[in-house]
Amino acid sequence: MTQSTVETNGSTPREPPPVSHRQPKVSGFAIASIVLGLSGIIVSWFIVAIPSILAVILGHVSRVCVARSEGRLVGKGLALTGLISGYFMIAAYVAMMFFIVLPEYRDYQHRARVSEANSLAAETRAAIEDAYGRGLRVGADGNLPAEPSALGLAPSTQYHGNFVKSVTYDTTGTITVTMKPDDKLGPIAGRTVVFVPTPSDKGLVWQVSGASTVPKKYLPRF
Repeated sequence: MTQSTVETNGSTPREPPPVSHRQPKVSGFAIASIVLGLSGIIVSWFIVAIPSILAVILGHVSRVCVARSEGRLVGKGLALTGLISGYFMIAAYVAMMFFIVLPEYRDYQHRARVSEANSLAAETRAAIEDAYGRGLRVGADGNLPAEPSALGLAPSTQYHGNFVKSVTYDTTGTITVTMKPDDKLGPIAGRTVVFVPTPSDKGLVWQVSGASTVPKKYLPRF
């Protein structure tokens, strides 16, 4: 009965598809992700976090490829390890930038702004050195003229710049540069840089005085 039914319907039973015994391959993206992720822990401290960023990208690509491979690819665990190490180093790198690099950059900006004080005080220093060469005295018994025009200088308020408010001097030869009281200048706003001359065999030697109110780490050096 079964035989005639098969013949009448004109159909033959189908054989099941052959079973594949091939082992699934490990995703190359997964291997690359874990290698870059782990190597990023070492090299990211010395160069930019490129290996860690690549580890994260390849880790995500690998997990997608494995999910779509229908069992032909494996490596989710490797990709996950690469992702974890990559994200960890990126977070560490960002933290380092925030807590170390950015403060150092702000300090650099403040030192650059204070350097304008040194530049604008140069003409006054030269005038005092010229007066000293003509026999006038500096220091505690200094007798420099109090009027800037007597030294060939303009009024103190005319010596200003982007960050400097004024440049003044006194009869002892001490020069005081006042920074602008601008909130954008942060810790140097409204502070002073004081230059003091000391006589020597070669003329006057200038030093930045401890009386300066600009924080020491931003003061110019001679």
